[in-house]
Amino acid sequence: MKQLLTFFYPRVTQGVALGLLLVGLNASLCSGQAVAASVTHANATLYGAHSFIETHQIEDILSHVGEKLEADTLLIFDLDNTLIEPHQLLGSDQWFEHHFKQQQAAFGKENSAALTKTVQDYDAVHLRSEVRLIDPKTQLLFQQLKQLGIKMLGLTSRGTALKEATDRQLSSVGLSFRSSWLERVQHYVLKNSKRGSAVDGIVLTGGGHKGNCLIEYLDHLKFKPSRVIFIDDKPHHLDHVKTVLEARQIPFTGIRYGFLDEKVKSFDPTITEIQLEYLSKILSDEDAQVILEARSRKALASQSSLLKDAL
Repeated sequence: MKQLLTFFYPRVTQGVALGLLLVGLNASLCSGQAVAASVTHANATLYGAHSFIETHQIEDILSHVGEKLEADTLLIFDLDNTLIEPHQLLGSDQWFEHHFKQQQAAFGKENSAALTKTVQDYDAVHLRSEVRLIDPKTQLLFQQLKQLGIKMLGLTSRGTALKEATDRQLSSVGLSFRSSWLERVQHYVLKNSKRGSAVDGIVLTGGGHKGNCLIEYLDHLKFKPSRVIFIDDKPHHLDHVKTVLEARQIPFTGIRYGFLDEKVKSFDPTITEIQLEYLSKILSDEDAQVILEARSRKALASQSSLLKDAL
């Protein structure tokens, strides 16, 4: 853990790093909490009626885990755009939203076929796709949190069809939610989602309400956390979980993780249209750009030829 903290905060002294370590492990060391507060980059931001912690730094989680660390604290991570993303734009969260709007335009907003087609394409991509960590420090953070015995879950909008693919992708970047506190828990099919289930520490909501799916699974486990910390890039998911947990009088800390905000805002679908055509190969963004530029040159040459013929 000391190695983790000095890695995250390389400019702090060894003594300060030890103070941060104690904050992360023992909430009773109030003097250390002040040290953690001095290095955190997080701020509270109001989303609708609720205020969540806003951060672009995965290591900020440490200071919030350390505030009131209890035996039954539950730390929950969203997956896509929080822990991992595809190597290419195709299959990203921002592509999913764009593709869904396209299908709604084709099938009609009220037609369930739009969502069905979007999910089918999304699943087809991820069955073939590799991923990378959003922040390289996440692997070390995960290792240390698990060594400390902190209970963790993954909570994702992915569905059961991607159960094996999700496990493969997480394993490829050194992440796992498997833990001794869940070792006797079998695969559980969610009642709150037609495409949802929970297995190996990951609740796959299948696009269902994350709050309802989470509380259903916790009830199945017969486990009431003393406190829940949830990290997600989308405020509405934080809001859903907060509302459900507060109804059960479970203390909640929501962290809105915005590391990819600028990338999401600047999303250009033209590359993904090419990649979707070559789905069986999963083209890189660079290879798709080459094809796009070649098509543009061909189209320009064709226009020039037509213009000459006209003259």
